[in-house]
Amino acid sequence: MGKGIFSLYFYDAGKDMDRLVAEVSFSGKQKQEIIFDFSAKSEGYFFVKIAADEEVEIFRIAFGSRESEKRKVRLGVDICTYRRKEQLERNLETFLNSDFFREGS
Repeated sequence: MGKGIFSLYFYDAGKDMDRLVAEVSFSGKQKQEIIFDFSAKSEGYFFVKIAADEEVEIFRIAFGSRESEKRKVRLGVDICTYRRKEQLERNLETFLNSDFFREGS
């Protein structure tokens, strides 16, 4: 898995600003479960930043809730690359063809 920091932010649309909600360091190849509080009351969205201190491989990220749906969830992805158009296109194709976007999975 590698070593780095996984940060959860909330973008508050009313204040036009980001707020750090939680930050967790990770290292090693073990499976990790990280629980964040998603109880923001204002309009906006959550996003994560993964800052790698060394080469990192992430094979799966899942989001879940112990409560029933309170509002519709929409997914957005921002992948930073520099002059890696072919790699980005291949990664996006893999991502879009994954089970994540398959209905019922």
